[in-house]
Amino acid sequence: MIDKTPDQERRWLTSGNRSGGWNMIGMSRAELLVIERIRLLSAMKPYDGQTKVAPQRDDVERSLGVLAWMRWCNAARLPDRLVKAAIALARGGEAEVVHRLYCPTRKSRNRQAVYEIRQRTVGFILTGFKNDLGVVPGDGLSFKELRHAA
Repeated sequence: MIDKTPDQERRWLTSGNRSGGWNMIGMSRAELLVIERIRLLSAMKPYDGQTKVAPQRDDVERSLGVLAWMRWCNAARLPDRLVKAAIALARGGEAEVVHRLYCPTRKSRNRQAVYEIRQRTVGFILTGFKNDLGVVPGDGLSFKELRHAA
């Protein structure tokens, strides 16, 4: 329906989609620079972005523990690439960055590489749990200690 209206009326009907504060969708780069200049002249911090989140102590300990699991990825063919790509993926990195880290020589980018990174990383970690710690997946989402037959 909106596509059939003249340009002037279409602009009025869709104007609500472009509102949203300082970083509006419809703003150009030049307009953003002008706003930042005004903020700077008003003694506001330049490029004052999102608020910072301070992690809790338990979160830091848990994340360091998870990072320690990445040592089991050293059994991979190219462990540095796998570890960097897995960490970038865990941080919510874009697929382009993950591809550049994991397979920089491949020209085509596909979803298969992301799946491969996940599968290989989890496989190496589960193998490390089993071989080094004697822990194996149990029923559901639990883990149990592996008991060796005497």
